[in-house]
Amino acid sequence: MMTRLKNKVAMISGAARGHAETLAMRFAKEGADISMCDIVPAERLDSTTGEAVRSIGRRALCFKTDVSDEQQVVDMVERTLTEFGKIDICAHVVGIAGPTNDIHQLTLSEWRTVQAVNVDSSFIICKAVLPQMIKRRAGRIILFSSATGKQPLPHRTPYAASKMAIIGLTRTLAAEVGRHNITVNAICPGGHPARDVELRDAWEEFTGLNSAGSFEVNQEKKEDNRVLGGHWLKNEGYTQDYGGTEDVASMAVFIASDEASHFTGQDVNTTGGSIMW
Repeated sequence: MMTRLKNKVAMISGAARGHAETLAMRFAKEGADISMCDIVPAERLDSTTGEAVRSIGRRALCFKTDVSDEQQVVDMVERTLTEFGKIDICAHVVGIAGPTNDIHQLTLSEWRTVQAVNVDSSFIICKAVLPQMIKRRAGRIILFSSATGKQPLPHRTPYAASKMAIIGLTRTLAAEVGRHNITVNAICPGGHPARDVELRDAWEEFTGLNSAGSFEVNQEKKEDNRVLGGHWLKNEGYTQDYGGTEDVASMAVFIASDEASHFTGQDVNTTGGSIMW
């Protein structure tokens, strides 16, 4: 077992599946205790990801939390501080894809829902964890953007706008809290199977077309046709490797560790080179 996060306390949102679930496991293996939340019942989260963390020998605290609700987030932070005494790392992974539609066909409610979950929640959770980090003059905040935070994604305007906002928040907050020895960075991850299936289904419903070839959903990646940074070679029979949850977790462990003490204000891609800026 590695110990780059020995005796740290990490708070992770969205830990029932995907990137956040893998983060919880990797952080625990590196020596961190984990406070985690999702919108599933706390008992369910505790019996899955929570139990897996405890099996590694670390403590786990689980919450059912709507991260767009400020009071629920504040309650989670206060309970974590009561139980664990501190929060060294805040990895805010939660995000929703939102509707797939042209902007003139969207409702204001649909737009606001995506911004509330993806952007407002980032403000809320940063605001909640920062006072104790500032007091201790130590902290790591890891936000989650997307490759879409750096390029257009037609028919998904609310999502694209929200992920671009996360990059702006990351850079500005890093500049604001650096004087307190706190770092703020964003990860732009590749996919994970559950989310990829959701995106594929939404695209097919919107277009009425089969998306075969447009989404790499559970596709076997054979070494003889796997490429990095070469998604344009699909027409030649190659398969782009967009990276997955383990790639995200490896980057997150680095950002959270003492090795990254001067690494801040960055938005880092773990997408196999499909985005290079």
